[in-house]
Amino acid sequence: MIITAICIGIAIRIAFIIRATGSGIDDYYWQQVAKGFRQSRRLPVKLPGKYLMEDDRQFYPPLYGLLLSFLPSRLWRWGGLTALLLELGTLGILIGWVGASGLGDEISLTIVISGYLLAPVLVAYNSQLNSRLLGQLFLVMWVLALHPETIGINDMVGIGIASLAFAMILLSHKMTLQLAVILIIPLCITGEHLNPALTVVAGITLAIFAGGPKFLIG
Repeated sequence: MIITAICIGIAIRIAFIIRATGSGIDDYYWQQVAKGFRQSRRLPVKLPGKYLMEDDRQFYPPLYGLLLSFLPSRLWRWGGLTALLLELGTLGILIGWVGASGLGDEISLTIVISGYLLAPVLVAYNSQLNSRLLGQLFLVMWVLALHPETIGINDMVGIGIASLAFAMILLSHKMTLQLAVILIIPLCITGEHLNPALTVVAGITLAIFAGGPKFLIG
């Protein structure tokens, strides 16, 4: 049942990816950013003359474009499939967590897989290159790492993973960062501790070391 759900979900995703081939605005932008990283290897990436009335310097979170720059250019033409690989990574984390927590049987895992792969918004939107997928992966890691007791991980290890994940959110996607900020207080209340806030401070510090204070402020 689990394998069937995965196959059906992937088949539907691929059908949408094929249909969206050649119509990706995000695809174009991230290809330009990846080319910029290849040429300069520095922040901010500059895209001179690409957009009217916009600064040539790109201060959007850089991690996604940096990772794309290491991939062969031919893979950029199939941005939707690259996006699908990230989604399968997120799904793998969810399946692993449900399985390790001992809370998931075959039916539960099938529901998780189907709910994720067949969510209409994700199916329709994630058919091209976009950094939201990377932010989404790290958001899931951050939230799950704040509950290490569910899978028997040491609290300090969980805080370390969550801090790194929050830093990666900062470097990946602005709207995912906004969602994470909104979740801080509810997570502190439901967890009855300040660990979520501590990981935010640690994550910001790590992100500053990675991207530099001038870039993050910009």
